[in-house]
Amino acid sequence: RTLTGETESRFSRYYTHDDPPDDDGLTECREAARKLEDRYGLTVCMGQLAEDMAPWDYTFEAEYQPDAIMAQLGAMEQALEVYPDGFLQQVKDRSGGNLSVVLLRGIYGKDGDTVPSADGLQYWSGGPCIALAATPTMDQNLYHEMEHVLDTCILSATPALDDWNSLNPADFSYDLNYASYNETDHVNSPYLNGDERAFIDSYSMTYPHEDRARIMEYAMMPFNDASGSAAAWIFKAAKG
Repeated sequence: RTLTGETESRFSRYYTHDDPPDDDGLTECREAARKLEDRYGLTVCMGQLAEDMAPWDYTFEAEYQPDAIMAQLGAMEQALEVYPDGFLQQVKDRSGGNLSVVLLRGIYGKDGDTVPSADGLQYWSGGPCIALAATPTMDQNLYHEMEHVLDTCILSATPALDDWNSLNPADFSYDLNYASYNETDHVNSPYLNGDERAFIDSYSMTYPHEDRARIMEYAMMPFNDASGSAAAWIFKAAKG
Protein backbone atom coordinates (compact mmCIF):
# COMPACT_ATOMS: atom_id res chain seq x y z
CA ARG A 1 0.00 0.00 0.00
CA THR A 2 1.33 3.45 -0.93
CA LEU A 3 0.87 6.78 0.86
CA THR A 4 -2.02 7.51 -1.50
CA GLY A 5 -3.83 4.37 -0.38
CA GLU A 6 -3.35 2.57 -3.70
CA THR A 7 -2.57 -1.13 -3.58
CA GLU A 8 -2.02 -1.71 -7.31
CA SER A 9 1.48 -1.22 -8.69
CA ARG A 10 1.82 1.21 -11.59
CA PHE A 11 5.31 0.03 -12.48
CA SER A 12 6.00 -2.22 -15.45
CA ARG A 13 9.12 -3.97 -16.71
CA TYR A 14 11.30 -2.03 -19.13
CA TYR A 15 12.67 -4.65 -21.47
CA THR A 16 16.01 -4.11 -23.20
CA HIS A 17 18.43 -5.91 -25.49
CA ASP A 18 20.04 -7.58 -22.48
CA ASP A 19 16.76 -8.23 -20.68
CA PRO A 20 14.20 -9.22 -23.34
CA PRO A 21 10.62 -10.17 -22.43
CA ASP A 22 9.22 -13.67 -22.36
CA ASP A 23 8.91 -15.32 -25.76
CA ASP A 24 5.11 -15.19 -25.71
CA GLY A 25 5.02 -11.40 -26.02
CA LEU A 26 7.48 -11.25 -28.90
CA THR A 27 5.87 -14.26 -30.61
CA GLU A 28 2.56 -12.40 -30.71
CA CYS A 29 4.34 -9.39 -32.23
CA ARG A 30 6.00 -11.54 -34.89
CA GLU A 31 2.68 -13.12 -35.83
CA ALA A 32 1.08 -9.68 -36.21
CA ALA A 33 4.07 -8.55 -38.30
CA ARG A 34 3.76 -11.58 -40.60
CA LYS A 35 0.13 -10.71 -41.30
CA LEU A 36 1.20 -7.25 -42.44
CA GLU A 37 4.00 -8.72 -44.54
CA ASP A 38 1.58 -11.09 -46.28
CA ARG A 39 -1.04 -8.39 -46.79
CA TYR A 40 1.23 -5.69 -48.18
CA GLY A 41 4.19 -7.61 -49.60
CA LEU A 42 6.81 -5.96 -47.44
CA THR A 43 9.33 -6.96 -44.76
CA VAL A 44 8.97 -5.95 -41.09
CA CYS A 45 12.20 -5.95 -39.06
CA MET A 46 12.24 -6.02 -35.25
CA GLY A 47 14.66 -6.77 -32.40
CA GLN A 48 18.26 -7.64 -33.22
CA LEU A 49 17.47 -7.80 -36.94
CA ALA A 50 16.27 -4.19 -36.76
CA GLU A 51 19.51 -3.06 -35.08
CA ASP A 52 21.54 -4.88 -37.73
CA MET A 53 19.68 -2.95 -40.46
CA ALA A 54 21.27 0.38 -39.48
CA PRO A 55 23.12 2.26 -42.26
CA TRP A 56 26.71 3.30 -41.66
CA ASP A 57 25.91 6.82 -40.41
CA TYR A 58 23.18 5.89 -37.89
CA THR A 59 22.80 3.70 -34.81
CA PHE A 60 19.53 1.86 -34.20
CA GLU A 61 18.16 0.92 -30.77
CA ALA A 62 15.70 -1.95 -30.95
CA GLU A 63 12.35 -1.90 -29.19
CA TYR A 64 11.70 -4.88 -26.89
CA GLN A 65 8.48 -3.79 -25.18
CA PRO A 66 5.72 -6.02 -26.68
CA ASP A 67 3.05 -3.39 -26.04
CA ALA A 68 5.13 -0.74 -27.79
CA ILE A 69 5.80 -3.01 -30.77
CA MET A 70 2.11 -3.89 -31.08
CA ALA A 71 1.27 -0.17 -31.02
CA GLN A 72 3.82 0.40 -33.79
CA LEU A 73 2.33 -2.38 -35.88
CA GLY A 74 -1.16 -0.96 -35.37
CA ALA A 75 -0.09 2.53 -36.44
CA MET A 76 1.76 1.08 -39.40
CA GLU A 77 -1.30 -0.87 -40.55
CA GLN A 78 -3.54 2.18 -40.19
CA ALA A 79 -1.14 4.26 -42.27
CA LEU A 80 -0.72 1.66 -45.02
CA GLU A 81 -4.49 1.28 -45.39
CA VAL A 82 -4.61 4.82 -46.81
CA TYR A 83 -2.63 3.87 -49.91
CA PRO A 84 -4.49 2.38 -52.91
CA ASP A 85 -4.40 -1.33 -53.69
CA GLY A 86 -1.23 -2.34 -55.48
CA PHE A 87 0.67 0.77 -54.35
CA LEU A 88 3.52 -1.05 -52.64
CA GLN A 89 3.86 -3.44 -55.57
CA GLN A 90 4.36 -0.44 -57.86
CA VAL A 91 6.94 0.94 -55.43
CA LYS A 92 8.75 -2.40 -55.55
CA ASP A 93 8.64 -2.51 -59.35
CA ARG A 94 9.95 1.06 -59.67
CA SER A 95 12.59 0.90 -56.94
CA GLY A 96 13.90 -2.57 -57.76
CA GLY A 97 13.54 -4.00 -54.28
CA ASN A 98 11.14 -5.02 -51.55
CA LEU A 99 10.17 -2.35 -49.00
CA SER A 100 11.51 -3.04 -45.49
CA VAL A 101 9.99 -1.29 -42.46
CA VAL A 102 12.36 -1.29 -39.46
CA LEU A 103 10.64 -0.82 -36.07
CA LEU A 104 12.84 0.73 -33.38
CA ARG A 105 12.97 2.39 -29.98
CA GLY A 106 15.45 5.02 -31.14
CA ILE A 107 17.35 6.29 -34.21
CA TYR A 108 20.62 8.17 -33.59
CA GLY A 109 22.92 9.92 -36.04
CA LYS A 110 26.67 9.51 -35.75
CA ASP A 111 27.94 11.40 -38.79
CA GLY A 112 28.64 15.10 -39.18
CA ASP A 113 25.76 15.65 -41.59
CA THR A 114 23.06 13.81 -39.63
CA VAL A 115 20.67 14.96 -36.94
CA PRO A 116 21.47 13.66 -33.41
CA SER A 117 18.21 11.70 -33.24
CA ALA A 118 15.29 11.10 -35.58
CA ASP A 119 11.74 9.76 -35.49
CA GLY A 120 12.12 8.28 -38.97
CA LEU A 121 14.72 7.55 -41.62
CA GLN A 122 14.64 6.43 -45.23
CA TYR A 123 17.66 4.74 -46.80
CA TRP A 124 18.54 1.93 -49.20
CA SER A 125 19.82 -1.56 -48.45
CA GLY A 126 18.96 -4.01 -51.20
CA GLY A 127 15.77 -2.01 -51.64
CA PRO A 128 13.95 0.87 -49.96
CA CYS A 129 14.08 0.85 -46.14
CA ILE A 130 12.01 2.95 -43.76
CA ALA A 131 13.11 3.02 -40.11
CA LEU A 132 10.53 4.23 -37.59
CA ALA A 133 11.02 5.00 -33.89
CA ALA A 134 8.24 4.34 -31.39
CA THR A 135 6.49 7.74 -31.23
CA PRO A 136 2.86 8.91 -31.13
CA THR A 137 3.29 10.30 -34.67
CA MET A 138 4.58 7.11 -36.26
CA ASP A 139 1.89 7.07 -38.96
CA GLN A 140 2.77 10.63 -39.97
CA ASN A 141 6.46 9.75 -39.97
CA LEU A 142 5.76 6.78 -42.25
CA TYR A 143 4.07 9.10 -44.77
CA HIS A 144 7.11 11.38 -44.62
CA GLU A 145 9.61 8.61 -45.25
CA MET A 146 7.43 7.04 -47.95
CA GLU A 147 7.62 10.31 -49.87
CA HIS A 148 11.41 9.94 -49.95
CA VAL A 149 10.91 6.54 -51.59
CA LEU A 150 8.46 8.06 -54.08
CA ASP A 151 10.98 10.80 -54.88
CA THR A 152 13.40 8.17 -56.10
CA CYS A 153 10.69 6.42 -58.12
CA ILE A 154 9.61 9.70 -59.72
CA LEU A 155 13.14 10.87 -60.46
CA SER A 156 13.87 7.60 -62.25
CA ALA A 157 10.86 8.05 -64.52
CA THR A 158 10.51 11.77 -65.24
CA PRO A 159 12.48 15.04 -64.93
CA ALA A 160 9.41 16.73 -63.35
CA LEU A 161 11.13 17.45 -60.03
CA ASP A 162 13.91 19.35 -61.81
CA ASP A 163 11.58 22.36 -61.85
CA TRP A 164 10.79 22.25 -58.11
CA ASN A 165 12.79 25.37 -57.26
CA SER A 166 10.78 27.39 -59.75
CA LEU A 167 7.76 26.90 -57.46
CA ASN A 168 9.52 28.57 -54.51
CA PRO A 169 9.84 32.32 -53.83
CA ALA A 170 12.38 33.82 -56.20
CA ASP A 171 14.89 34.84 -53.51
CA PHE A 172 14.66 31.62 -51.46
CA SER A 173 17.35 28.96 -51.21
CA TYR A 174 17.40 25.76 -49.12
CA ASP A 175 19.87 25.41 -46.24
CA LEU A 176 21.24 22.12 -47.63
CA ASN A 177 22.41 21.17 -44.15
CA TYR A 178 21.13 18.83 -41.45
CA ALA A 179 23.91 19.24 -38.93
CA SER A 180 23.09 22.84 -37.97
CA TYR A 181 19.30 22.47 -38.14
CA ASN A 182 17.12 23.30 -35.15
CA GLU A 183 13.40 23.88 -34.89
CA THR A 184 13.74 27.61 -34.31
CA ASP A 185 15.55 28.23 -37.60
CA HIS A 186 13.68 30.78 -39.72
CA VAL A 187 10.98 31.12 -37.05
CA ASN A 188 10.47 34.79 -37.95
CA SER A 189 10.83 34.30 -41.68
CA PRO A 190 7.94 35.58 -43.83
CA TYR A 191 8.11 32.21 -45.58
CA LEU A 192 6.70 30.65 -42.38
CA ASN A 193 4.23 33.39 -41.47
CA GLY A 194 1.37 35.43 -42.87
CA ASP A 195 0.32 35.74 -46.48
CA GLU A 196 3.82 35.00 -47.75
CA ARG A 197 3.94 31.58 -46.07
CA ALA A 198 5.43 29.05 -48.46
CA PHE A 199 6.72 26.27 -46.16
CA ILE A 200 5.26 24.15 -43.39
CA ASP A 201 8.17 24.58 -40.96
CA SER A 202 11.91 25.12 -40.68
CA TYR A 203 12.69 21.49 -41.48
CA SER A 204 10.99 21.79 -44.86
CA MET A 205 13.50 24.54 -45.66
CA THR A 206 16.55 22.27 -45.30
CA TYR A 207 16.38 20.30 -48.58
CA PRO A 208 13.92 20.08 -51.50
CA HIS A 209 13.16 16.43 -50.72
CA GLU A 210 12.40 17.31 -47.08
CA ASP A 211 10.08 20.05 -48.29
CA ARG A 212 8.14 17.55 -50.40
CA ALA A 213 8.12 14.97 -47.59
CA ARG A 214 6.78 17.52 -45.07
CA ILE A 215 3.99 18.43 -47.49
CA MET A 216 3.14 14.77 -48.04
CA GLU A 217 3.07 13.79 -44.36
CA TYR A 218 0.67 16.58 -43.44
CA ALA A 219 -1.51 16.23 -46.53
CA MET A 220 -1.95 12.50 -45.82
CA MET A 221 -3.17 12.99 -42.25
CA PRO A 222 -6.95 12.60 -41.74
CA PHE A 223 -7.38 16.08 -40.20
CA ASN A 224 -6.37 17.62 -43.53
CA ASP A 225 -9.54 16.93 -45.51
CA ALA A 226 -10.82 19.50 -47.98
CA SER A 227 -12.93 21.27 -45.35
CA GLY A 228 -10.30 21.34 -42.60
CA SER A 229 -8.79 24.66 -41.61
CA ALA A 230 -5.31 23.11 -41.56
CA ALA A 231 -5.67 22.08 -45.18
CA ALA A 232 -5.78 25.64 -46.47
CA TRP A 233 -2.20 26.57 -45.61
CA ILE A 234 -0.88 23.05 -46.27
CA PHE A 235 -2.05 23.12 -49.85
CA LYS A 236 -0.82 26.70 -50.18
CA ALA A 237 2.54 25.44 -48.93
CA ALA A 238 2.28 22.73 -51.57
CA LYS A 239 3.11 25.49 -54.03
CA GLY A 240 -0.47 25.96 -55.25
